[in-house]
Amino acid sequence: MKNKILILLFVFFTLNLFSEDISGNISGNLSLENSPYHLVGDIVIPSNSNLNIEAGVQIIADGYFQINVNGSITAIGEEENPIIFSGLDGLYWGGIRLDTDGSDETNEFVYCIISNTNDINDNGIHAINSKAIIDHCEFFDHQEAINLSGLSTPNPVEMSVTNSVIYDCTQSGIFIVDQSNVLIDNNEIYNCGTGENYYGAIQLSIQCDENSCNPTITNNWIHNNGKQGLTSVNFYAFNGIAPLVENNLIEENLTGVYIYGAQGFYHNNIIRNNFIENDANSGAGVMLYGATATAEFTYNEVYGNYCGF
Repeated sequence: MKNKILILLFVFFTLNLFSEDISGNISGNLSLENSPYHLVGDIVIPSNSNLNIEAGVQIIADGYFQINVNGSITAIGEEENPIIFSGLDGLYWGGIRLDTDGSDETNEFVYCIISNTNDINDNGIHAINSKAIIDHCEFFDHQEAINLSGLSTPNPVEMSVTNSVIYDCTQSGIFIVDQSNVLIDNNEIYNCGTGENYYGAIQLSIQCDENSCNPTITNNWIHNNGKQGLTSVNFYAFNGIAPLVENNLIEENLTGVYIYGAQGFYHNNIIRNNFIENDANSGAGVMLYGATATAEFTYNEVYGNYCGF
């Protein structure tokens, strides 16, 4: 019996010493058996190819490297066995860029932990008109955790962020631009907007007068962010930002909802206690700026802020 125990311990020890360096073009399967994988250069998943990542795999960037997806990626972890993407010992890296130009291929991230891209222009996941499902994931230590862009496409592919937790971002937790086919549901977003510039925990923007940014934002808990909870910014006087915002709890941010020249439908939200002590810029439950800020508010509870509207 003692010999069997020693053999099992030796096998376990040797398996945990094993790791694999990856860079360049890659597809196929990343197995738990060969984990962790170290990024020693940028990797590319080519068009018409898929990279499948097994539950429990760790992908560790040894430098400022990026995962570029031109085909598709499938990263489905488990609640007790998530897939981890991070920089070595907290080192910043380039994150995951989905760039499939409207392809029907679906990129899936389920029970993943993605961290350490908090450098200039970095995102945990940046989806550029690329079909993306993000569910039960955790994001922290980013400039922007998730950037969802339609790339000025009239009918961008569907994207969703659900049941996830996002925190510790110097800018936005979720940034959405020119993208109406987005669902943001049942997430917790906190401690974002910690930098000097004003970014909402969820921020909407638009770049083209021919397109729109009308995502569905429902059932989220948006709290304790350094700037706005939800921001819609329309610098160009376009009529294309009109999200459906429903059943969210937005509390204890600098400002609850900031609408700059945009529209939208706000129904059955609780917007409360948005005020930061000793900050003269804080205190509005809802702030509307500009003549084209014509959002509709119905059946919301707005209380405990320095001012309601």
